Amino acid sequence: VKAHQESRKPFKLPPFPPSAEKGIKCKICANECKIPENQIGFCGLRKNINGKLIGPTYKEAKVSWYLDPLPTNCVADWVCPAGTGCGYPEFAYKPGTEFGYYNLAVFFHTCSLDCLFCQNWHFRELTFKPETKSIEDFLGALTPKVACICYFGGIPLHNFLLLLKLLRRH
Repeated sequence: VKAHQESRKPFKLPPFPPSAEKGIKCKICANECKIPENQIGFCGLRKNINGKLIGPTYKEAKVSWYLDPLPTNCVADWVCPAGTGCGYPEFAYKPGTEFGYYNLAVFFHTCSLDCLFCQNWHFRELTFKPETKSIEDFLGALTPKVACICYFGGIPLHNFLLLLKLLRRH
């Protein structure tokens, strides 16, 4: 437990999910943080500001992405239409592996888990950066050569309002 708490200190993240008696309860994830006044939740994204729970809306998210050439190292590659051609032509651009196309690899900068040896630990460096992305930014990344979208790294749950709106528009 101490190693987990210590690993969060350099990133100014709470050592454990807040449980303040008079804190505001966040119901976004299973941690159910009770966030004290002017403090943050375990994920680093939700805040109690003047008695109100503040966090991202459907207009913005702490997220980044990059284009990953297909075939990619995605864990679902062996069942994905982009990696196999399954479901061609309805779900794939080609009857086989989609060489020449890309996976849009999407990485959310927050997480409510605390995996000590997380391979994507660097998201914590981005949690408190002021930059956010909008739905329009995201849609702009979806070129005709993007065959699939892969969500990885931090948990998208904390940005679910934007994610739902995005998926409805796409």
